[in-house]
Amino acid sequence: MVQINTSNYPQLVFSTSTPQSNFEFFTASGTIVPAWIESYTSPTLTVWVKLVNGIAANSSTTIYLGIGSSSANFLSSAGTSGIGIAPQLTSTYGQYDNGTSVFSLYNNFAGTNVPSGWTSNGTITINNGLSISSSSPTSNLINTSSISISIIDWYGYATVPTNTSFWTNIGWMSNNSTTVYQGNGWFTYNGQSNNYGYGYATSNNAVTATYTTTAAGSSSKYIFGIGNDGTNAHYYLNYVAQSTTYAMQTTSNYINFRNGSGSSGGGCNVFVQWVRSRAYPPSGTAPTNAFGSIIHTVQILDSIKFRYGLQLSDYIKFRYGLQINPNIEFRYGLQLSDYIKFRYGLQTSADNIKFRYGL
Repeated sequence: MVQINTSNYPQLVFSTSTPQSNFEFFTASGTIVPAWIESYTSPTLTVWVKLVNGIAANSSTTIYLGIGSSSANFLSSAGTSGIGIAPQLTSTYGQYDNGTSVFSLYNNFAGTNVPSGWTSNGTITINNGLSISSSSPTSNLINTSSISISIIDWYGYATVPTNTSFWTNIGWMSNNSTTVYQGNGWFTYNGQSNNYGYGYATSNNAVTATYTTTAAGSSSKYIFGIGNDGTNAHYYLNYVAQSTTYAMQTTSNYINFRNGSGSSGGGCNVFVQWVRSRAYPPSGTAPTNAFGSIIHTVQILDSIKFRYGLQLSDYIKFRYGLQINPNIEFRYGLQLSDYIKFRYGLQTSADNIKFRYGL
């Protein structure tokens, strides 16, 4: 996870109303780093990047933040170019969502059908998110492939069941049966607390949980997380690690969203915007990150406007940063000669590279 303080980068443009993002990440070799914008709370952008080779223990890696012109827009769902964004942040749901390219498991529940790799029981609704009603009989959605050591996160909410002593466990389940509830999860429990709890349920449906001070309900969505380190479960609420860990109940684990109802309802309302699985960090410690200063800026010289992603004359298309050398080499979508070398931020007349605007 990378958090960008946008006040430090006045050139950076991000908007959900347009929508627009004029930045992306790339490696020193010029390869685009798949990235997914999760949220923006001024001035902080929260972005997830996928480092294909990871980071070795006691080491670091460097990637680059490329910022284009104020009119550039690099939002893309492709996963191999530009940058993606969480589905609910655009007016067209999931328009630029590339979560499947960033996370090992990801679903935004777009459309109206149960997605591939999941199975349902009872009454659920898929429509720009997953909804399960408290009035429905026992209903759930569960993925069909076991997930090993990792962290699962989902963004949404659950209400307190309407019937006394009813409870729901959302998270890891022991198998992909729609009627088994053993596992580690986040809870709401009528008769125990009106707040979210976390813990585990045993095979005979006995619940052990620790309750937070965060009220359950539909008024606010949260990012719920459960990390499986192979032995214990670690719980997170909006990335804040909770104080208690519990033993993982089983070695095979599936993601289960359920309403905790009986045969006549009485459970809770569940809403899930998206769900994902990501790597569990070594020793449970996520890597830290730091930003350096701006290395180069492209100058506007002799009426030649360098617009990231737009054209120079009618045929030179700029593609941002494929090689990072002392004299950063750019290879464009259409070539002038074989490739055009720019000394980034230097006069274009230097090093016998001369541009006559329009030629």
